[in-house]
Amino acid sequence: MGRCTAFAVGFVRNLPLDLPEVSFYFQKSKTAKPMPRRASSSLHPGVIIGIIAAAIIAVMAGKNLLGKKSSSVGEADKLDVRDLLDNGNSLRGNEYLVEGKVDRKLRWTTDRGQVVSLRVSTSGGEELIGVEIPSAFNNLNIEREQKYAFRVKFRQGGIPVATAVNRL
Repeated sequence: MGRCTAFAVGFVRNLPLDLPEVSFYFQKSKTAKPMPRRASSSLHPGVIIGIIAAAIIAVMAGKNLLGKKSSSVGEADKLDVRDLLDNGNSLRGNEYLVEGKVDRKLRWTTDRGQVVSLRVSTSGGEELIGVEIPSAFNNLNIEREQKYAFRVKFRQGGIPVATAVNRL
């Protein structure tokens, strides 16, 4: 035995056992019985699988509901960008639906609204068209690089003016 161990053993032997806090630790139990086994407190594997399946179903349902946003700007024909580029003035007075990504905000005033450049997909590639958004929609935060659906009515000169706006 090393010196430290001999010291510790000698120290413990010299402790008075009549102290309650010391005697409790060093007395031998006269009726020592093994402790009974406790029941397992873990979850049943079926419950765990059920929770995981419910979480997967909830995530998939959320993606389906949020991923398919429809344009709720009302009933209108989809704008043929070729007609606009060929002769936009011929479209005046008519309402169309335009979907695309906002490329730039070209002009904004509080009393007259704003003009945005909209990137629209066509069969020949992407085209840029300008859309005037009246001051009635100043409460909307039109952001760049976001997809929007606009219901537009063409005014004199073939300029599309938004009558409804919906972020997709």
